[in-house]
Amino acid sequence: MVYTPALTETTSHLTISDDEAHHLLHVLRVKKGQPVEISNGNGYLGKAIISSVGKKELTLTIQAVTLRPSPLPHIHLIAAPIRANRLEWMVEKATELGFRSLQLVRTQHTAVKTVNTKRLKRIAISALKQSRQAYLPTIHPFLEWENWLAQWSGLPPNSAALVAHPADHSLSIQRALRPGTQEVFLWVGPEGGFSDEEIATLLQCQFKAVTLGHTILRTETAAMAAIAQVNLLFL
Repeated sequence: MVYTPALTETTSHLTISDDEAHHLLHVLRVKKGQPVEISNGNGYLGKAIISSVGKKELTLTIQAVTLRPSPLPHIHLIAAPIRANRLEWMVEKATELGFRSLQLVRTQHTAVKTVNTKRLKRIAISALKQSRQAYLPTIHPFLEWENWLAQWSGLPPNSAALVAHPADHSLSIQRALRPGTQEVFLWVGPEGGFSDEEIATLLQCQFKAVTLGHTILRTETAAMAAIAQVNLLFL
């Protein structure tokens, strides 16, 4: 699959260059006349034929373009950043499962100080192509806890806010979500967990504490478990 935001419902030809062209020409070694699939990352999927091949670019002739409806609910993952290799794995697998955005936030127990969001986007693009997704998740800039709180404007209609937190009062995701939910905001904390003050603040911000099972999960595992459980409820 080729990723290019330039694809629209009226596109007839596309010129592919840069990283996408390099991958097609030098990794996949495509030839003129081969069919390819295209995703613009915003719902449009295309079928095309390679009509010309150059040294650093190629041209596609578009045969059909379709708009794939966005699966509901839209899952917005909010997470404390973790070590780079684990964070990259989380973005890759979350993209394969299907989610709409990632907001990384530094919490009290967050050890990571910087995040390479450009690299995370490249990983998401690669996962989008591998899993033939129509929607590329948005990777937002890294925020401090206070800045995230300042921009949190409450829950939109038909949405839910969940925080993965093992406690006696925590609900299962099945009990926490209602039929017809269109957006889910899902908070996953750092390896050291949330502070008591942070949990209290999230509960005041309309987040419901949810349990993901009987064991304590790493951040990246908790994110995958939560996304998979939400998806399963709305299949």
